[in-house]
Amino acid sequence: MYPEVYVHSLEHAKTHGETEEYWTSVLLNRGCACALENAILDYGNVQLGMVDPLKVSGEEVVKKVSEKYGIERVCYVLASHVRENQYNFVSLEHLVWALRFPVLPHRGHQFESSHPLAMFQVIQAARILSQKTRDLTPELPDDREPPTATKVRRLPEVG
Repeated sequence: MYPEVYVHSLEHAKTHGETEEYWTSVLLNRGCACALENAILDYGNVQLGMVDPLKVSGEEVVKKVSEKYGIERVCYVLASHVRENQYNFVSLEHLVWALRFPVLPHRGHQFESSHPLAMFQVIQAARILSQKTRDLTPELPDDREPPTATKVRRLPEVG
């Protein structure tokens, strides 16, 4: 139905004659990330160039983008984003979820115009939709422990 997410390195792809699959997946991942960001802007009631994160429907964003790219790629792109920006997230639950995906380092997309609260809602919706459609949350290998709360940077208190 949807092209499979290629999770190996370029070196692996070259060695195994899979460079076309690698680059196809990279382009689809980038397209998916751009579609997610555009959908956030579409559903985010943009005023004065700013997204209102309380107006973003994570469910609508994920449904719209997953129709074109599939829920597996949407989850992969979001997990990649969470892993690349793990110290900017306040949800340990999302970080643990993202660490279960075999994402290569430096493959994340920076959602530059998306508010962290809007991203939180989109990630939460993707997790829920992926669980409804089929379980896309791979199990942690036995030798990997989930991160602890001490690995997440606390925000400074104001006041």
